[in-house]
Amino acid sequence: MTAFQKHIIWTLARLSFQSRSPGKDRLWNFIVAKGSGCYVLKKDLKRAYWQLPINPEDYKFLGFFCDQALYFDTWCSFGLRRAAMICQRTTRVVIYIFTHEGFSV
Repeated sequence: MTAFQKHIIWTLARLSFQSRSPGKDRLWNFIVAKGSGCYVLKKDLKRAYWQLPINPEDYKFLGFFCDQALYFDTWCSFGLRRAAMICQRTTRVVIYIFTHEGFSV
């Protein structure tokens, strides 16, 4: 892990975030502020949890027994105690990176 990645993780661990929907008025104001020719993209994160891998050292905590077989989740599952926090922090890192690359996020 690079020093930059450690800094981002350290910073995000100490921040609290408030999640909210943009609403039509906020979206309209954003488009008007950016002017003609701006692009507005939306990504549906419906399955975002399944895109985040679990550390292999933690597989042992995610096992379950069903039909005489033992199974382990290797990707973040909705319903885990920390899943929402993991997803939120990952999203914030992506936003941070894109913002510093010059994109309006």
